[in-house]
Amino acid sequence: MNRFTIKESLSKLKEKNYDPKITKTITILERLEEEQLQVISQTHGIKIDGDIIRIYFKEGIGFRCFNENIDYHGRLPICKNIERFLNKLYLESFETDVIKS
Repeated sequence: MNRFTIKESLSKLKEKNYDPKITKTITILERLEEEQLQVISQTHGIKIDGDIIRIYFKEGIGFRCFNENIDYHGRLPICKNIERFLNKLYLESFETDVIKS
């Protein structure tokens, strides 16, 4: 059984300390229940840096990170790094489940 949670992933992202604003926002998001984070991440995206960076999550697919004005500026390097980090955690959660069974 997969024990992956968005809440735990955000906590690990906070430990990575990419940016003080992101860390502050994640501290606030940690107060939400896992179910609330699931709904937000699948519908509107979780805003982790004001309106600049949003994270979306879809079960079975993983995380996608988008930044504001992507059409003009392209994807920000921090967004690529965050997406890669979160998806690595997501994949590792499946690997540990396979090893345990």
